[in-house]
Amino acid sequence: MMMFLILEQLTDTPATVETSRKWAAEFVDAIQNVDAPKVTKEGPAAILQHLGSKVIAAIDPPYRAGYIASNLLLAEGVVQEAIDREDGALQTSLTSYIQTRRKSIGALPFHYLDLWIWQLEIPEPVSNHPHIQTMVDAAVDLVGLGNDIYSYRKEYLEDGAKHNFVTVAMNDPSTGIQAGDIPTAMNFAVDQFKTTLARVEQLKNSLPSFDEHPGLGPTLDRYVELMMDSVTGNIEWSVACKRYSLFEDVETRKKGYVTIPS
Repeated sequence: MMMFLILEQLTDTPATVETSRKWAAEFVDAIQNVDAPKVTKEGPAAILQHLGSKVIAAIDPPYRAGYIASNLLLAEGVVQEAIDREDGALQTSLTSYIQTRRKSIGALPFHYLDLWIWQLEIPEPVSNHPHIQTMVDAAVDLVGLGNDIYSYRKEYLEDGAKHNFVTVAMNDPSTGIQAGDIPTAMNFAVDQFKTTLARVEQLKNSLPSFDEHPGLGPTLDRYVELMMDSVTGNIEWSVACKRYSLFEDVETRKKGYVTIPS
């Protein structure tokens, strides 16, 4: 979690594409090359290297490859976000935005950590099955949507929330939402969250039998529970912490009332 937060801080606004690529490469090196001869580093790069060596050493070998691969996608995502920002144009396609956000939200590495922590063994043909992959994507989308909703106020006040589902919804012609209509766009994002949540539930209730892997049912059920733990945990953390400046003061926090100054 600390590695992810460091990477996000180093590559977020106002970081350039060049800067984002530099720190994404340092992040990948810290995760992927822990067994290579150590090169003396300083500052954040040294911290990433130290944390990377600790986490990879802790994760049991069968779970490392998936964890590393998921973090490579994360690094790709944060660089793509920087490219989108530097282009100077707001994205106009929710489809393309979601594809990038699935990487940059950093939810997938936690799925692999869950599998390791609970020592869940899911055969590769099962984990790669389209039904399972669709469910994983939906669970990751829930984290991304929740995060975009809770971080919108902070991002809007900082730079207009240029890389956020709510903003893209106002610029995607398919939604019919007018530019600047934040309440409607926010409601659209909430509806999308509800729809995605229902999709996860439907996918959970229609899991294939995977008869060629007898006894796998309880493992898959637990995996789905852990996916949803990541979703609810992210929401609880987003509301409780002060990272997103969600509430103006203690009283508004108690009422759960969020204002976005125009």
